[in-house]
Amino acid sequence: TVGTWKKDREKNPTHEIVAFDDVTTAEKKPNCLMPTIAYVLNASSADSVQLLFGFEAKKRLIEMDYQPKGSIFYNIKQWISTDPDFTVSCNDENNHNIQLKVHDIISMFLRYVVEQAEIKLKRHFVNFHFSAPIKLKARLYAITSKAFKREDGYTVADVQSSLDEGIAIMYERISELREEFLKTPQKNRGDVMIIDCGGGTTDVARCRYAFASSDVGVRTQIRVRSVNGQYFGGNELTYRIFQLLKIKLSDYYKRGMQSEKI
Repeated sequence: TVGTWKKDREKNPTHEIVAFDDVTTAEKKPNCLMPTIAYVLNASSADSVQLLFGFEAKKRLIEMDYQPKGSIFYNIKQWISTDPDFTVSCNDENNHNIQLKVHDIISMFLRYVVEQAEIKLKRHFVNFHFSAPIKLKARLYAITSKAFKREDGYTVADVQSSLDEGIAIMYERISELREEFLKTPQKNRGDVMIIDCGGGTTDVARCRYAFASSDVGVRTQIRVRSVNGQYFGGNELTYRIFQLLKIKLSDYYKRGMQSEKI
C-alpha cells in the first residue's frame, strides 16, 4: 500500500491513497493493494535483467495459463529478514539463468511501486517513509536507503524517526478515538493495545492516551508503553507464549495420572 501526506499553506494535513491499475483483466477496478509478486522476464545478463511486478506479473502468469517459463516469486517482502548477500536462482522465458540478490529484487520492486504512484498522482516524490515490523526496521532501512540514495536527491526516514507497523496502526486508532472525543467529550482518556500478526512476525504495541480541548483544537497526549523497558514483539512474544505453554502443561500433568512422576 502507498499513500501521501502533506500540509498545505494553512497547515492542514491532507492525504491520498494510491489505487494501482489491476491489469489482469479489462474489467478489474484499481486496487489499493499491490501484490508482492516478482516474475523474471529477461535474465540474459546482469545489465539486462527485466522483472515484472505486482499486477503485471500476475497478468503474465494468467497469460501463460499458470505455467510460467520464467521464475516467479511470491510474498517477496519475507526476504527483508534475510542476509543482504542471499541470492536466488532466476530463469527467464528463454532459459537464461542468473543469480540475483533478494534485496536487489526488493529494491527493484519498491522503485517500481514508486514509479507507478508517480504516474497515478502525477508528481515526483523525494521524501519517503517505510513501515515494517519493529524487528525488521533496520533491515528495511538498509534496503530503502540504498534504493533511494541521498546523493540522488532522496530522503528516507531513518530507523529512529520512522514508525513500525504496530505503532502506525495504533496512531490510526487514536485518530478515530479523537473523532469520538469531539462528539462525546466524556471519552477523553483510555488505553489501546494493538496486536499486529503478520507473515511470520507478531508485534504488540500499547499506549495510554488523553484528549483535552484547547483554543486551537484538540491537544492529544500519547504515552507508548512497553514491557521491561523494551519494545514487545517478535521473539519476545514467542518466548512468552512458550512460558505460558509450560505453565499450562505443568498444571495438566500435576492434575492427571502422571502427577506422582512430576
